[in-house]
Amino acid sequence: IDDKAYLAGIGLDISERKKAEKALRESEERFKTLSSIATEGLMIHENGIIIDMNQVFAYLLGYLTTDELIGKEALETILFTPESKLIVYDHFKNKSDATFDIEIANLNSKIIPCETRGIEIAYKGRKANLVYLRDISDRKKAEIALKESEERYRKLIEAFPDIIMVSDLKGNIIFANEPFERITGV
Repeated sequence: IDDKAYLAGIGLDISERKKAEKALRESEERFKTLSSIATEGLMIHENGIIIDMNQVFAYLLGYLTTDELIGKEALETILFTPESKLIVYDHFKNKSDATFDIEIANLNSKIIPCETRGIEIAYKGRKANLVYLRDISDRKKAEIALKESEERYRKLIEAFPDIIMVSDLKGNIIFANEPFERITGV
């Protein structure tokens, strides 16, 4: 001005923005800590694209690192059995947050029964989905063993030549073998 140079400055109060950034960093650190100690696989996707996950999720799929999966399409990357793929699409389409069982194949083509659930969350200020995946192989083996045991027990009771009958405290017959039915006509 008037052939003289002046220095002008504008100051902005960014303390609120800095507080928000700090809160976001702390929230992300809490998520990383919790997801690193979780026994379930945790994955976050935005519009189907994987944006974050814990190591357990990568291991369940047969990958060594999460970096191999970040940025990929979740429904194309996770190798669902055909029946499970339909179940997942149905839950996703209906925005269901119910827990359900599926089967996936890892990179070695091993079929793994899993329990899963997806919920909508806010992540880094955006709408995303959190999916958890738990290997339920042990539970499925126990269910099969129980079913086999019950079948053996049923065959044994049916083959027993004497009457076997079970009733509740009110006298209602809950179970009776064939000799009971034959002798009593009930």
